[in-house]
Amino acid sequence: DIGRYSVAVCAILAVALIVYGFNAWYLGGSEPLLGRFSIATVQVSSRDTVGFGKEERGVFVFTALAQRLREAGATAPDLLVYPFSPVEGALYSGAKPSLNKNILVATRDSFLAWTKPLIPASTTLMVWTTLYEDAKFYNVFEFMQKGALVSEYRKRDLFPFIDYTPRWAQRIGFYTTQIDMTAGDSSKIFVGGVKAGAMLCSEIHKQDLARSDAAGSFLLISAGSEAIFVDDVASEYSLKAAQFRAAENDLPALRANVLGPSAIINRDGSISARLDRGQGGVLRGFVDIRNPHHTLYNFMGNFCLQ
Repeated sequence: DIGRYSVAVCAILAVALIVYGFNAWYLGGSEPLLGRFSIATVQVSSRDTVGFGKEERGVFVFTALAQRLREAGATAPDLLVYPFSPVEGALYSGAKPSLNKNILVATRDSFLAWTKPLIPASTTLMVWTTLYEDAKFYNVFEFMQKGALVSEYRKRDLFPFIDYTPRWAQRIGFYTTQIDMTAGDSSKIFVGGVKAGAMLCSEIHKQDLARSDAAGSFLLISAGSEAIFVDDVASEYSLKAAQFRAAENDLPALRANVLGPSAIINRDGSISARLDRGQGGVLRGFVDIRNPHHTLYNFMGNFCLQ
C-alpha cells in the first residue's frame, strides 16, 4: 500500500512538474512587440484635495482639475486617467428631468467640451463617474478625445448596498443608497486603437470578468476607490487583485486610485511603476502591446487550482 501510494504521489508530482515546466516555457517566450502604450494617471494626496466641478450657465468649471489634467497631459500620453468623478453627483445626457435635480450636476456635453483645450489631441482621457441617461443611473468609465466621447464602459457587476439597495432591504425600510445603479452590458473598449478590458471598482475581484475580457484584449484597465476605509488595507488588497488578474491572463494592467495606491502592472503581475497612497502627483509609464498568451488559468479558470 505504501509503495502504491508513493508511486501515485510521484506520478502526480511528475505531471505537475511537466505542466509547470511547459507553462513556464510557453509564457517565457515573447510575442512580437506591436507597440508601446503610454499611460498617465492623476492621484491626489488626501480626500480634502479631491474637489468637484459644476456647470455654470451651460459651461463646466473645475479649476483644480484643469490644472491637474494639463500637468498630466504635458507628455501627451496615449491614455490619461482621472480615476474619480469630476462632479459631486452625476453627469447627465439629454434634457434635465424634473426629478433628481440636486444630483444631476452637469451635462455630459458641457464636461466633454471643457476637456477639449486641456488634453492633447492624441491623448484619450478617461474619467470614472455616474451617468444619468434614459431615466437610469450608470456607474461608468467615460473615454474622450478632442472633446468628444469615443468609448464608454458601464459597470456590469453591481455591488449590493454600495451600487444599489437590494429589494428585500427596501421592503423593510433599510436603504444604503440615495440612487440605485443599473448594470451595463458586457462590452470592450478601444483606447487609442487598442482594445482593452475594463473592471470598475469592485469588479477587479471578479476573475471571470477578467477572463472573458482578456479574449482579444491587449490591456486591462481598472479604477476604483476604497475611500470609505480609514487605512490602506483595502486599497492594497485591490491592487494585489489587479496584479493577479494581469498574471492570470498574461495582460498588462493599470490599477488607478485617486487616493492611491496606483500602479502600472506588467503581464506577469509585477509592478513597473507605482504611486503610493498619500502621494499626490502623476503616475507615468508604458506597457508593451503584444498578443497575449492563452494561459491555463484563462482557459480553465479556478478548475486548474482545485
